Amino acid sequence: MTYKEFVNILEQQRKAFVVHHVVAEHQLEVLKLFEHWVKEKLPQTIGNERKGNKSSEKNGIANKEFGVFLEDVIAQARELLARRGINIYCISLGKTINSLQSSKCIRVFKDVDVFYRVYKSIPRKGQYKGQKLLTIELVMDGYKGSVFLPLLQKKDFIEKHMGMAIERETLHVENTGRYRFRLCFPFTVIPEQEHGVQYMGHILSEYIFITGKYMKHLGLSAGQMDPWSWPKPV
Repeated sequence: MTYKEFVNILEQQRKAFVVHHVVAEHQLEVLKLFEHWVKEKLPQTIGNERKGNKSSEKNGIANKEFGVFLEDVIAQARELLARRGINIYCISLGKTINSLQSSKCIRVFKDVDVFYRVYKSIPRKGQYKGQKLLTIELVMDGYKGSVFLPLLQKKDFIEKHMGMAIERETLHVENTGRYRFRLCFPFTVIPEQEHGVQYMGHILSEYIFITGKYMKHLGLSAGQMDPWSWPKPV
């Protein structure tokens, strides 16, 4: 199959998918970003294969660039959320001392230790064993009754909004008081350069938006601003 034939099929399949499935506007934007990245990336991959380069598979993020990438993703998410009247605050020490780290913590709500964590990891077991991951995690440790259990009832709605599955801790870990909702992205599926920043920044902003929407109705305060002032979600 030639590159042109592949692109034509890709465009046809995307249009067919949108027609036969209910796709939200934010999901359509991610779909377009992914399609654009594939079109840009494929000729490079084909070229490497023709040259016999067995190492043509390349991580979407180079290790030495991860700190910069993470900063850019958070900046992109901050800009997108600001358009909705939502302020986020990076509470990582690395942000304060102007250094790059492989993990950042983000807060939206005040007076409660519920926050978001974005970080790099390599799981030792599970479906992502041995893979480099970019993980977006909602941390609700110690808030079982007031946040975790109510949000757990909305997990299906959150997954539908995001268009992807949310992972939890094991029951054994949750019994220790550790409650997390996380989205995992292998480095190999993250677009490179500015496309990767747009892709992950969009996902991070949507995750904060939809989970924050439900938590707002649980009584968590976002400060003086009230960006989640629409009708109570179903």
